[in-house]
Amino acid sequence: MGQISRNANDVVEVSWQPPPGDIIKINFDTSFNQGTGKSVSRILARNREGLIMAACTFPWENILDSMMAEAMACLQVVTMAEEMRFQDIIVEGDALTIIRKLNSDENDKSSISSLIKEIKERGHRFRKLRFEYVPRGANKVAMEWHWKEDNTKTPNTGLRKLRMWWLD
Repeated sequence: MGQISRNANDVVEVSWQPPPGDIIKINFDTSFNQGTGKSVSRILARNREGLIMAACTFPWENILDSMMAEAMACLQVVTMAEEMRFQDIIVEGDALTIIRKLNSDENDKSSISSLIKEIKERGHRFRKLRFEYVPRGANKVAMEWHWKEDNTKTPNTGLRKLRMWWLD
């Protein structure tokens, strides 16, 4: 679906991999502006055929750091999946620290511990839930094809407006 270039001599093909069976795969990505304390989360849910089941953006304010922005995005993924009554989901993102915390049995004591705890608690409401890390390039490929700036038939119209306040 796209190419990620590591350097001039090394090009690696990266593509979105469909989930097995009736599982819904939900990718999330976050942008954060430390100067304004604002972030934007993008969420894209697809089935095994690659059909979009949900796509949305969420603006956030008063975000302390990028880790909080990523945790808020992941919480929004689980909340959205619950509201849409998805039962079996894979949550994919490039937020390695968040994914590790969610897959750990240890009690989190970081500044985002309350968010991690809430995500885990909501996770028990699903029949199957898996958190998977994907490298930034792979997650970018999974997200970008849907959020292209020249495609006005996608939720990008709202995203373009969000990008405008993002630059302020």
